[in-house]
Amino acid sequence: MIEMERLHRIWVSPLYRDYLSKIEEREKDRLFCKHDFAHGLEVARLSWIFSLEEGVVYAKDLVYAAAFLHDIGRWMEYDDHTRCHAHASAELAESLLTEAGYSAYEKKLIKDAVREHRQGEEKLYSSPLSVFLRKADKYSRLCFQCSFCNLCYKSEKMPHSQRLIY
Repeated sequence: MIEMERLHRIWVSPLYRDYLSKIEEREKDRLFCKHDFAHGLEVARLSWIFSLEEGVVYAKDLVYAAAFLHDIGRWMEYDDHTRCHAHASAELAESLLTEAGYSAYEKKLIKDAVREHRQGEEKLYSSPLSVFLRKADKYSRLCFQCSFCNLCYKSEKMPHSQRLIY
C-alpha cells in the first residue's frame, strides 16, 4: 500500500526501534500501561477514527505517524524527570520524519500534535490533529480492565476508569 510507505520507513528505522527498546527497558518493571508499539497502534487507529468522525481528514500515514511518534521520548523523561516526554518526542521525531520523506509542513503538523498531546483541554491547539491525538491517547487506556487501576494516579482522569462489575 503506497500511502503507508512513509510510515513503514519509520517502523523499520533503527533509530525508531532503538527508542522503543529504550522505553521497553525502562518500563520492564512497570505495573501500569506500557508505551510500546501496541499502544502506538491503538492511538493511531483511534486518532484516525476521530478524524473521520469530525470530517477532518488528513493523509492516513500522517495521522498514524503522529500516533506512533507521540511517546518516543518517554525514555528521556524516565531518565530525567524534569523533561517532558511530549517535547522530547517532538524533537526526536524530526529526523525520523525527514528520513521517511515527510514535507516541512507535514513535519510541523505532526511535531506540533506530538508536542501538544499532553497539554490540558483548556489550552489552544495548533490543529485538529493535536486534539485527536490527545483524545486517542486517553481513550486507548482501558483502565477498567487493569488489575492495578486502583494504584494508578491517572486512572480517575481517564475516560474508561470505571471498573466493570458483573
